[in-house]
Amino acid sequence: MKIKTSGYDKIFDIVRCMLLGFVLIIVLYPIYFVYIASFSDPTLVSTGQIVFLPKRTSFEGYKQIFMDSSIWRGWFNSMYIVVLG
Repeated sequence: MKIKTSGYDKIFDIVRCMLLGFVLIIVLYPIYFVYIASFSDPTLVSTGQIVFLPKRTSFEGYKQIFMDSSIWRGWFNSMYIVVLG
């Protein structure tokens, strides 16, 4: 049996979907920005020239992070806790 929906219900559904879509964009854009900023030239990021797509792709930040021994120590500690914890 199909439940009938009124015009107000349809309007409510449209407004609700638009509001949830707006909240989704607000929540996901900062995560996306951090992701594209991690691959972009730091000078361009700090001057605000990165908005939607990475520019001058660079992996220097990742090279520096993975050369630091404390990152690997933390990773091994996490794996130790996951496997043996």
